Amino acid sequence: MIWIAVDAMGGDDAPRNIVDGALAAVRHFDLGVLLVGAAQAIEAELDRAGDVDRGSVRVVDAPDVVAMEESPAAALRRKPSASIRVAADAVARGEASALFSAGHTGATVMAAHGAFGMLPGSICCSLPSWVTCTPG
Repeated sequence: MIWIAVDAMGGDDAPRNIVDGALAAVRHFDLGVLLVGAAQAIEAELDRAGDVDRGSVRVVDAPDVVAMEESPAAALRRKPSASIRVAADAVARGEASALFSAGHTGATVMAAHGAFGMLPGSICCSLPSWVTCTPG
């Protein structure tokens, strides 16, 4: 089974819409999801959803959120427990094979780059100008 780290706090009406989408994916595909964010809020959404295969759904507590109006670099430095950063770190540790966020795109790119760097052979110019990288 492939596991996907999901930033449950990123996006409109989070975590409700994000949890609903993640559960739909679990029902239709052979995958598991790490729902990363405010554990109490995520658990409430799982309770609301009803029949949840807890073998395919795990909750990872991450109490902080990067707001859309925040600078991604500053927010990630100030908030080591931000849901997107914790989700990216889960991928870096091998707890998940992929990362999904419907939240702050800049914070997602920076968290991913910080957690697991660039893929070999990728081109630095494909990243936004505020992300620094070293070709290699």
